[in-house]
Amino acid sequence: MRFDPIKVLTEELSRHPDIRIEGSAVDLFVARDKIVTLSPEVLALEDIADTVIEHLQQARQAA
Repeated sequence: MRFDPIKVLTEELSRHPDIRIEGSAVDLFVARDKIVTLSPEVLALEDIADTVIEHLQQARQAA
């Protein structure tokens, strides 16, 4: 079984009565839309740098 840090973080935060998990996203674009829609008080961004680098590399290849 692969270790999933997001799942662990979500489970641990969900145990706290004053914390509510509003959503998660598979990429930056979905995250942006959810941030606008849900207006969360706190964001936890995981692996954002890897995703940005990947998109930049794809853009360079397409150019």
